[in-house]
Amino acid sequence: MKKMRVMMTLFLSMMIIINGCTTSLTAMAASHVESGKTLLLIGQTFQQEYEDYINGIGTAPAGSSHYAEIYTGTINQGDDGKFFDDSAPYLHWVSQHYPQATALIAISIKDNPMSGGYGALTDDNPSCVYHATRDIAYTTKWDDNIIKLANKFKQYPNITFFVRIGYEVNLLMMANASGQKFTDVLDKYNALGINIFDDIALADPADIDVKAYHDAYNKMARMVRDEQGASNVKFVYHPVRGFGEVKALYPGDTYVDYIGFSTFNHDLSVGTDEPNEFVRTIGYDGSRLDSNLEQSLTWASAKKPIIIAEAAYQKAPPEWASAVGSSHSHAFLEYLDRLFEVIEQYDIRALTYINSDWIAHHWPSHWGDSRVEAFPDVKAYWMDNVINNPRYVHDGTVSPTPSGNLIGPYTNGETKSVDVTLTTSGMYSLDVTGDTGVVSQLISGTLGTSDGGMAALNEGTVSSIYFHGIQPGTMPLTLTSKSDHVALAKVTLFDPNNQEVILE
Repeated sequence: MKKMRVMMTLFLSMMIIINGCTTSLTAMAASHVESGKTLLLIGQTFQQEYEDYINGIGTAPAGSSHYAEIYTGTINQGDDGKFFDDSAPYLHWVSQHYPQATALIAISIKDNPMSGGYGALTDDNPSCVYHATRDIAYTTKWDDNIIKLANKFKQYPNITFFVRIGYEVNLLMMANASGQKFTDVLDKYNALGINIFDDIALADPADIDVKAYHDAYNKMARMVRDEQGASNVKFVYHPVRGFGEVKALYPGDTYVDYIGFSTFNHDLSVGTDEPNEFVRTIGYDGSRLDSNLEQSLTWASAKKPIIIAEAAYQKAPPEWASAVGSSHSHAFLEYLDRLFEVIEQYDIRALTYINSDWIAHHWPSHWGDSRVEAFPDVKAYWMDNVINNPRYVHDGTVSPTPSGNLIGPYTNGETKSVDVTLTTSGMYSLDVTGDTGVVSQLISGTLGTSDGGMAALNEGTVSSIYFHGIQPGTMPLTLTSKSDHVALAKVTLFDPNNQEVILE
């Protein structure tokens, strides 16, 4: 899911792609996405799935989705974390190929508190995420990591970042100050006839403290934008759908540019294929939208523009579509139908759709396969309702075309080399695209003395080779085929500032 704005006056020229109703991103890079337009971002964390979407649909989305962690100060999930450092190679690749992209970034506080020294979230340690939140707000313990993230955003001035400070935030994790299980806290107030979700002010701050998250959110945003000068960042408040929690955790208007929500199956009253009968039959009552989410969307729309920060179809029970009287034979289509209704009704400014084969990443079976290009009927519906719908903003950028000196073809073991003059130290990356007929072939690359290892080549697919520790100077860029009949459609070298290096 992915992209956006900087100075509206710089991007007033609207570009329309001829082969459809696709609105170009460059026209939309204003301080806010205008009413009636929705940026399409595709998630999450895996470059190959992003490329598969582009190759399967034929149109690049407006941006991507990534995950960072406060405890390391790095963008580190999925392909961004494959080098176990702060290089974020997937984000780097997006910036190189789609220089006007928007990247949705979640800075996680709740997912791995153990790495911050707070222990795992358990019944015996129910306030660990709250303690981390307090430390962010009221100590300098995590300030250096906040600055690291701000510097990462500034490293890519061409990208607009939508930054979720925490994501799917909730009272259980962010505000449980009691040291007791959250259910015990709720039972305590229920016994007094108090529903804290109706009025959080009725809770003792020693039990439920929402101010810590308010202050942590605003401190992080202030440091990133005001103190560190990351002017290409827009901040997103992303709570769970519960109406009481949405209101209670809202950190105030100052640093909230967008309010984000997740819309998976249950959010849109679609059942999931699990043993539990309740979740299998969600939507049997005729609802099309969870009532809490409906209240939250209505409340949020009066305060700030809304984005859908995470969305994906999950596997519904085989009987679900007919049981609810859907006009669609495939529950996937019914899910999309309801998702598009929400986008229209609440003027959603960005949709981050997680286009992923969840099972391939070892998620439980009911997560299924949410890739829109993987099913012919879903792809056709997506083309009609998203790609050919002028509401949705895609990427209008054409990637730079390299010189062809290293194109090939190659025989097995053949080497080709060009000298390149480099002026910047740091990590360089080489993008290689397989030519027509190339299937599962291998090529390796070196830049000077830096060995970037091997890349797998397939027709029309971009693979990246990374060279670390490069110093300025003139040196050979060398490719060596590890297969017969290797041929490249494109070869492009990028410097640490994401600028293309001309290959003579």
